[in-house]
Amino acid sequence: MTREQIEALSGQIVTDDQFEEIEQHEEVARVENNGNSGSIPGATWYTVYFVDGEEMDIYYKPEN
Repeated sequence: MTREQIEALSGQIVTDDQFEEIEQHEEVARVENNGNSGSIPGATWYTVYFVDGEEMDIYYKPEN
């Protein structure tokens, strides 16, 4: 996954595989858990911090 592909997921619900790829990406400094999403029931809100200081939000809902 490229950084551009990660950025295209901004504000979206990501899959297990996408979440793992984002966490392991070389340009991602960290992924911070912000708790339950107030806008997407059952989802957890995360902020992705890039090494260059940019950031974006994603949402994660466990796959059943």
